[in-house]
Amino acid sequence: MIGHRLLCACVALLLVLAGSSARADYFRPAYLQLTEHAGGIYDVRWKTPAQSELVVMPIKPVFPAGAHMTRPLVSSYAVGAAVMTGQVMVPGGIEGKTIRFDGLADSGNQVLVRLIRTDGNEDLYKVTSTEPELTIPTDPDAISVSARYTQLGMEHIWFGFDHLLFVAALFMLVANAVE
Repeated sequence: MIGHRLLCACVALLLVLAGSSARADYFRPAYLQLTEHAGGIYDVRWKTPAQSELVVMPIKPVFPAGAHMTRPLVSSYAVGAAVMTGQVMVPGGIEGKTIRFDGLADSGNQVLVRLIRTDGNEDLYKVTSTEPELTIPTDPDAISVSARYTQLGMEHIWFGFDHLLFVAALFMLVANAVE
């Protein structure tokens, strides 16, 4: 009984010490959502981390050659993020074409890109600072999409140290409740 309580106290102390240096959900990537309409038209939602309306992470999507904005990006600020919405026309559609993210290589951050197709299917891609370009596949299959979602979820949990601390604390609570 005393040994179990001593173990729980040591684990609790370790969690407090480790938790003080952990930052909750530091993973704050930029986010680009493209919602496809007929004729190569896409609604654009671009969200980047920001400290204020004037201090925004300097990352910008650059659409493929020949693309043009049919509705210019309109910006707003919401708690810690700049959100821009607009519409772009990409002749022939975006499949097989490359989106570049200016400023990403210097930021050390990431961009999540979500493509919502006219048929309702969705694709999710991660663009990193080491490879700041994304070529949209022409025909993604369900297995590759599922694998990307699984990989992103596992990375978020594994590298989100605060999540691991939370699970450890739950185990301690359950162990104490069983006594």
